[in-house]
Formats: sequence, structure tokens, C-alpha cells
Amino acid sequence: MTELHSCVEVHPPGESFESGAGKAAIGVTGSRNELALARDRKWQVGQELRIRFLDGDARGRSLVERYARTWLEYANLRFVFGDHANAELRITFTGSGNWSYIGTAAQRIHPTEPTMQLGGLADVNPPDLARRFVLHEFGHALGCVHEHSSPVAEIPWDESAVYAHYRSSGWDDDQIRHNVLHRESPMETDFSSYDPDSIMQYPVPAELTTGGFEIPWNTDLSAGDKNFIAQLYPFREE
Repeated sequence: MTELHSCVEVHPPGESFESGAGKAAIGVTGSRNELALARDRKWQVGQELRIRFLDGDARGRSLVERYARTWLEYANLRFVFGDHANAELRITFTGSGNWSYIGTAAQRIHPTEPTMQLGGLADVNPPDLARRFVLHEFGHALGCVHEHSSPVAEIPWDESAVYAHYRSSGWDDDQIRHNVLHRESPMETDFSSYDPDSIMQYPVPAELTTGGFEIPWNTDLSAGDKNFIAQLYPFREE
């Protein structure tokens, strides 16, 4: 079975995209392939995001800065890395696995606590895997949800196989449902067509689906990622 280096979406206590309702959907048009973004977690266009490392060595920090800035080629935001007391984003390299709060949800986390975890990033090889982790988690930090959770995603999951696999990795059923099987409400997200090439897409091994459906590792931003994030954070307002 394909090794699944999974990350999880995390939310402030008591919050979840599943609980919200009643927001009017807005149209977002663009290329055929686009990712999904949580509308109420978007930063201001042109905003400066201060980023502080809570720990980690020089190599891990350098990898984060290098790969995270890839998003800025397409999104009108600024990243300022430094020892900022009131940093919007705070990164730890301790712990196992990778996770990030979604967009502006990070502002509701105590300033001494991390808003993103990149566990053991400095030891990750090959380099394209480290790039994948950083781009994926910073996609969450900009407000993007998992692409396989897009309202228009149609992955033929074998749910019993999915639960069995992730239970063996230590996940409980709520984590599995939300991070793998759940699809976001169209009332809560901006989205277009489903993009299996998105950096926000989990790899999908055939063993977890029916009919042999699978998606390999994505290790860089897709054309759809670039086009969509440029629309959400445009360099020139329409």
C-alpha cells in the first residue's frame, strides 16, 4: 500500500466547517481545475503575515521559508519571518505529523501556541516530500481545505477500507470522517471543478477505493492551485 504521510485540518475548540450554514454562495470562475477555500477563513488581500518559528534548526527553517514563498508568486500576501511576539502564524517542528489551522482561525489561538506543526521536517527526504509538506500546510494557513473535501470531489472511497487503514495509524473515526471522507458544504467554500493534481489533495491508493481509482503524490502547486489562489488574493482588485 502507498505510504500515506497525512496531515490533518485543525480548528479552534468548538469550531468546524460542518457546523456553519446559511452563508450565501459566491461565484468564483477560472480554469477547469481549482482548489477549494474556506470563505470565512480568508486573510485580507495584500496582508502581511508575520511568521515565527517556535523551535527547529536552521535547515528546517530554511526549507519552510524557501517553499512557503512559492505561494506568494500567485497570491497577493506577504510573509515576514522573524521573532515576532504577535505573529499570525507560529510553526513548531516537534511532534509527529503535520497539521495547520485553516486561515484566520490561527488568530484565535493563544500567541504562545503553534498554529502549524511540521514534525521532523528537517529530516525528511527526498526534498520534494519536504516541499509537498510545506506547500500543503501553508495552503491550509492561507485558508484552503483538503481538495478531496471539495463539494464537487467524486472519489469512490471504499469506506470500510478507509476506516481500517486510518484506525491502524491511530486515528479515531471522527478524524477519519472529517479529514478523509467528509466533503465541505458548498455554502461554506469557494470552489470550482475538482482538481486531483492540487497540492491540497491527499494521495489516494487504489486499496482505499473501488474500481482501482488512485491519485499519486502531488509535490508542487498545480495549475489550478496557482489560478485559484491568484483569484482569491489578486494582485490587482477587479
